[in-house]
Amino acid sequence: MVITKNRQSTETITAMAKAALPGKQVAAIKELTEGMCNVPWIVMVSTKE
Repeated sequence: MVITKNRQSTETITAMAKAALPGKQVAAIKELTEGMCNVPWIVMVSTKE
């Protein structure tokens, strides 16, 4: 059985978060590794500039 995940770089996740949440600064990113097929991330943002 082959299991693949579509992993993204930290830079890509940061760019996606900035596009989705304009005016916010990405404070931290963490990949959740428990899943089998999806690659979920926790993205913490800050409103401070």
